[in-house]
Amino acid sequence: MSVTAPNGETTEVFSASGTPVFQLSGRDIQDGYYRYELRAATEEQKKIVNATDQGRGSAQRDSVAVPFYTTGNFLVERGVIVTPEDIKEE
Repeated sequence: MSVTAPNGETTEVFSASGTPVFQLSGRDIQDGYYRYELRAATEEQKKIVNATDQGRGSAQRDSVAVPFYTTGNFLVERGVIVTPEDIKEE
């Protein structure tokens, strides 16, 4: 997962299994919109249609994990992530 702060700084978060966790830390947390991109492999397998012998020998597989991809953003105000339900018009 990659998270981009309002100033353009990008943080990479990795988890070998399970859900990666991004934490706001430090005193200099920037308010504004953060963008995220999440790429993962699911446990679901799909058959490789055009399999080629790439020299893997016994490690050659006829299926591959189905990928998952999503993007989005979230708002930080006063150092706290604001959920859409918490936003009230005045």
